[in-house]
Amino acid sequence: MPLYQYSPLESESSIRLIRLKPGCGAEEITCELEHVSLDECPRYQALSYTWDIDGTIGSPRHFEINCGKSQIFVTENLFSALHYIRTTTHELTLWVDAVSINQSENLERGQQVRIMHRIYAAASSVVVWLGAPEGEDGAAFNLIQGIQSFDRTLNYSRSTDLSVGINEAIEGNILPPLDSAPWKALASLFDKRYFYRVWVLQERS
Repeated sequence: MPLYQYSPLESESSIRLIRLKPGCGAEEITCELEHVSLDECPRYQALSYTWDIDGTIGSPRHFEINCGKSQIFVTENLFSALHYIRTTTHELTLWVDAVSINQSENLERGQQVRIMHRIYAAASSVVVWLGAPEGEDGAAFNLIQGIQSFDRTLNYSRSTDLSVGINEAIEGNILPPLDSAPWKALASLFDKRYFYRVWVLQERS
């Protein structure tokens, strides 16, 4: 199958969106690319993730996705992300830098980087991919949900210091002790390489 041939973007407001087709299990990842203008307020989700630390697009260890009758090589981490987030019933519309930008065209890459903040700001939501679930990730996310909800019980909104509110919730047995397994799981979650990326604040702000 030939490599996908990118056609030039029409204007400085143009981007490419991925139409990720439904699939499940070991089925191939298939998609289509389309050009849209940010000026027309398209609806899409932007993916925030990490590229493989030691990889380069097109190296033998990378995975392929089908785009029409062509293929695009992506990193293992991106391949896993698309595999996990695709649905079995309907297509998803995404913006993903490694696919939406022609990585072999330096001028386009530079232009798209300059409007990166606008791309993420215009997305209906940002999907954060931390990697395939592992270990105690579930316990960490349960704790995060508990932190989000404890202010309804202890009126945390009156406090400007998050640590004060957390201590109140722990003392009130709403949240577990700081030396318990859920907090250790949360520390491990935030130690994932995603949170060491320079671009995280721009993509999530």
